[in-house]
Amino acid sequence: MAVGDPVQRQLAPTLQVVLLAMAVLQVSVLVRSILLSGNVFIGGAGQAQAALNTVFTLGCFVLLRRGFFRLSASVFIAGTVGLLAIGHAQWGLDAYRGHQLALVPPLLIAGLLLSRRALWLSFGGLALVVALGGWRDVAAGHFLLSDSRALDSVLRAWFALLLMALILDRVVSTFQGRLDSAVRRGDELARTRDLLQLEMRERERAREQLIHAQKVEAVGRLASGVAHDFGNLLALIQGYSRKGARSDDLDTLKQALSDVDAAARRASAVSQKLLSFSRQDQTRLEVFDPADALLQMQPMLRQLFDPGIELIVEAQPSAQMVCFDRAQFELVVLNIAANANHAMAEEGCFRLSLQVDAVRMQAEILFSDTGSGMTPEVQARIFEPFFTTKPPGEGTGLGLAVTHDLIKQAGGAFDVRSDVGLGTTFRMMLPLVRIGSAAAPHLDASV
Repeated sequence: MAVGDPVQRQLAPTLQVVLLAMAVLQVSVLVRSILLSGNVFIGGAGQAQAALNTVFTLGCFVLLRRGFFRLSASVFIAGTVGLLAIGHAQWGLDAYRGHQLALVPPLLIAGLLLSRRALWLSFGGLALVVALGGWRDVAAGHFLLSDSRALDSVLRAWFALLLMALILDRVVSTFQGRLDSAVRRGDELARTRDLLQLEMRERERAREQLIHAQKVEAVGRLASGVAHDFGNLLALIQGYSRKGARSDDLDTLKQALSDVDAAARRASAVSQKLLSFSRQDQTRLEVFDPADALLQMQPMLRQLFDPGIELIVEAQPSAQMVCFDRAQFELVVLNIAANANHAMAEEGCFRLSLQVDAVRMQAEILFSDTGSGMTPEVQARIFEPFFTTKPPGEGTGLGLAVTHDLIKQAGGAFDVRSDVGLGTTFRMMLPLVRIGSAAAPHLDASV
């Protein structure tokens, strides 16, 4: 059945059943007109009409099978109403009394399959047919007692038609309303799903931008110290170059070139460190000793703090390793240290201590300062992005939010204890890994 419209394709099987049922009914009427005596349909005219109606209904069935849904239903309704009009005009309403309940529902259903408007047009056509049959009964004198019996028969037939049409119309309109409501809810759910997916993508993009922005912010905080280091390295390179240029001794010249190369390598290391902070790149996992990383950062931290602030690093290198992005680890340390420097103004003490628990397989790093501390209200919001207590232009509110996110994604934990006037202690816990074990994560080959 090649019906193009998807809705019509779903309704076509129902119309198919209606047409077949109508064809079977007409065949039964034809057989009765031949076998039963005394019936109003006995005679050539009745048999011809039943046969014509059967052929006509089967023709509509063939149209439907070829994909002409609307044409098949429209022709069936119009043709059947026309044939009923001819029959009622010839034999009257009283002759169809036993067949009305069988003839009317298929027409109303076929009209409803087209549209509610077609349903009521079918009802109107059948009402006119009934009126025509009643007029024929009165004209032929079938009701000898009173013409009011013909009017009563017409009214009864009209009432039955109206009742069936109303029931079909109300049932279908109710289901249509529920279907429309379900479609609207489905559309709303689809829109909500699309909005949620868009929001998830936006949040992921915002998170990446937060991490990148915090890296750039950390580079800005270290700019003065890095500039000082580069100045010293450049002064060394220039000094060694001048020394080599003034000397004619080959050994002295080689030594000067060696010193220039060493200073250049140190400058390259500083430059590479800056690039690892500032670039926006994928996370690169690395297995390293956190104590060794903290000790290597000690000169950088010293440059970060004001001269009046004491820096204490308590970390002993060991064989216990963590798996983390090394650049992000240093970013976390620098962020916390920069916040501590701001909280302690120009004097105080910043203590960075590492404790390794081999039994629980975790490394605990404590960041303690003797700054102004935080109120409970501030502590409750410090991990919110863009929340900051610094004056405008001195902080973005990104550092702790990014730090908390990075530690959590690595399977660790990050919390804070603070009292107003007594200082603040941040605690960072990272899981340890066993080198060579099955539990060790797969590392990026580019690390």
